[in-house]
Amino acid sequence: MIPNRTTLLAGAASLAALVLAETAAAQTATALLREGDPLPAAGVGQAVTSINNTAVNGVGGYSATINTTDGVTTLSHAWGNAAGGPGGILLSEGLFGTLQQTSWESFFGMDDAGNIAYSPSSDDTVSGSTGLDGAWLNGTVLANEDDPIPSLPGKVYRFNSRVGVTNNGLAYWVAGINDQATGTNEGNGLATGAGAILHKSGDVIPGLPAALGSSAIDFDLRFSALASHYLVGVDTEATASADFFLLLDGVPLSTSAGLIGEGQPLPADAGGLAGENWDNFDFLGVNEAGDTMFTGDTDGATATDEFIAFNGKIVYREGDVVDGETLTGAIEGAFMNENCDISYIWDVVDTINGGDVEALFLNNKLLLKEGDAVDLDGDGVIEPTSIVANFTGISALTMGPNRRLYFTADIDVNGTSSTTDDIEGLFFLDDPCGSSVQRNGVGCVGSNGLIPNFALDGCLQNGSSVTLGLTNGQSFGTAAILFGLSKGATPIGPPDCTLNIGGVFGAPLFVPLDGTGSQVLSVPIAGLPSGATFSMQAFFGDGATPLGFVVSNGLRVVAG
Repeated sequence: MIPNRTTLLAGAASLAALVLAETAAAQTATALLREGDPLPAAGVGQAVTSINNTAVNGVGGYSATINTTDGVTTLSHAWGNAAGGPGGILLSEGLFGTLQQTSWESFFGMDDAGNIAYSPSSDDTVSGSTGLDGAWLNGTVLANEDDPIPSLPGKVYRFNSRVGVTNNGLAYWVAGINDQATGTNEGNGLATGAGAILHKSGDVIPGLPAALGSSAIDFDLRFSALASHYLVGVDTEATASADFFLLLDGVPLSTSAGLIGEGQPLPADAGGLAGENWDNFDFLGVNEAGDTMFTGDTDGATATDEFIAFNGKIVYREGDVVDGETLTGAIEGAFMNENCDISYIWDVVDTINGGDVEALFLNNKLLLKEGDAVDLDGDGVIEPTSIVANFTGISALTMGPNRRLYFTADIDVNGTSSTTDDIEGLFFLDDPCGSSVQRNGVGCVGSNGLIPNFALDGCLQNGSSVTLGLTNGQSFGTAAILFGLSKGATPIGPPDCTLNIGGVFGAPLFVPLDGTGSQVLSVPIAGLPSGATFSMQAFFGDGATPLGFVVSNGLRVVAG
């Protein structure tokens, strides 16, 4: 249901009475499992020694890889609940047939049925082979070191790593490839539990400048929930400074300026600054609709080079202010769910103590940061002495379809600067207000050399208020906010302007800008049905451009 424009924006035009939006009531970050917790189901005397990466499925389930020890024997496990209830051991290392598992890689996945896809090392109790690196689904071997590769006659697996699984049970991973007769290293490939090698070293991908190199498949890869799409980074034999690219379903991603890859131009219509090129890529995401998310940095100035891109366009960039926090430094984790909600851990400027601290965001909302208190004992009540000291894990941030986030963090419980007495925990944190604001696309450059930006902060729910922010327009100019039924991506002419909303309805809201080309509106929310979904985009008057205006990014809004 689309809200009435007048109801939604009641009072927005009354700029003389401008007030700041109310702060959203925070949810509690609650621990599900802690370092040091006894885990008798793992064996007598077994207790948690480390909590590693996390995984979610499509039905509200969660899990984490953990290690336990009784002081003598250390074991690997998957712990959680495939339906989202209280946690417990889902799978432990053990003896399966003739294979004795000895340890697990921390990267893994869980499907909707609760099956665990993972990479253990195992010893063959019959042949005597040790340290066999495998890809498994529960107690079944999908691929093991030195096993023949079904789709590549005469080739064997050299290693199997970064195993994941889709919601409907298709496992996928990066596999090393050897020649069976000679043992020669022949690079690696993207493998699936269906026995296929989708891409491998030496393959020629149409559109890429060279064949895939010896380290063809990057270890950051994602499949969509039902395996309809996959996003992967690939290394080619092109020039060393421009040899890495992104593939969606085997096709190179591109922008209006060419390929999305190392050393390739990053155009203004994708959020690039003058002369900027793509450089490195890190966390990836893809959904069933084929929407993509990737993080990385550019070869531009280090103060503004880190980014998050959605569908090939930068939507958050280092230096941006998100929910009052200035993004700086590196992105520590990022995850996109099937609904295109993006959660991320990014350093922000510490305005109190100087330097920077890590912060956890959901779309454009700050949820938690270093120095905040959490519920470490799991009773639902924050303890003032349980303070976030550090977000941990390599790929520990995940998020379910209900926007419940799972992550790991070290907690300072003694108020000391030492990290040795911190306690690591697995936490969940819900969206604080249930509403969602997702950026769609980027704006186009105005005659002032700036890209207009449109932001909505706060909880879009009845009884609350939100802040609409318009920046980078013409001094004392005018902006018009348009509303639509859906997201869009329709080119509307130079200079690289795109209509980022679809199904435009109602009359625009005209907003005068101040001397900096900006304006902030406080909008009280009333009469807005929960779940109402619509889109917004701002048009900024600019007579010195061919169209007479430029546009901002779009916003897709779901009311709480």
